[in-house]
Amino acid sequence: MKTSTFFKQATLCIALGFMAFALSAQTIITADNNPGATAAHTTAQSAHDAATAGDIIYLQPSSTSYGNLTIDKAITVVGRSHSEPGKVSKIGRITPRASNITLKGLEISSFYASSYSGAPTPPPYSGLNIEECEINSTFYLGTTSSLTSPSNIDDIVIRGCVIN
Repeated sequence: MKTSTFFKQATLCIALGFMAFALSAQTIITADNNPGATAAHTTAQSAHDAATAGDIIYLQPSSTSYGNLTIDKAITVVGRSHSEPGKVSKIGRITPRASNITLKGLEISSFYASSYSGAPTPPPYSGLNIEECEINSTFYLGTTSSLTSPSNIDDIVIRGCVIN
């Protein structure tokens, strides 16, 4: 009887340990480029470089852009808003180079999910979610037929966005 109870308790402890480990695998990294801010990151790219797959990057509202961002890992980039005055999270060009990327609440200058001058052809990827964002300039989702190995982009969700 004692052995049975011991094994049940040990199994429960191991299961709880695995659940705690799985839940702690995600980190929220904050970037803030406002004057006087004390965040460790002032650009979107530096926050991205510090992140690991599955992390969330939060861009504080700012009147200044967080710069260009090339995403080469499965992360989520979140801003406060693209349309609330004084609460806009601006970012320059976004170039995705990985699967399972989520962008939400950002004002994006341009979006290149394709090749552009000087950038490598993206590999096949999927799971791109763009929600509640504003894209102001260029929005490329594919490659031109002149490329020898065109990109393969699958499972793109664009919801609640403004594309100018």
